[in-house]
Amino acid sequence: MRNVRGGMRGRIFYDPIRLADGRRIHLFKFERGALADDRAAAEIAATLRERLFNPRRPPDVVLMEGEPSENPRLFGLDESVAQVRALLPVLSEHAWAPVQFEPQSGSGRKVVLARS
Repeated sequence: MRNVRGGMRGRIFYDPIRLADGRRIHLFKFERGALADDRAAAEIAATLRERLFNPRRPPDVVLMEGEPSENPRLFGLDESVAQVRALLPVLSEHAWAPVQFEPQSGSGRKVVLARS
């Protein structure tokens, strides 16, 4: 496992969740123990929000550490975390796309959503 700025290590997966009202939660799954601490999770979420920015609808990002079936740690806005927690039983069946962080001039990180 490789550290990125000391904040996380391991593989990352992505699954966008579309809510009934049309909003989307960008859900990123990390391996258990991949996030160094709550501060690291906040920094990673901020970087993801920056990369996914949409002026019409600011991105809603939730980080999940662990598998959906294993009571994962969730980081994000309280309402979004509650919505993801309610969906945990079905999330283990979702097709997760691998994600990479790559260096980029300016912010230092670039999020690349790998295509399956």
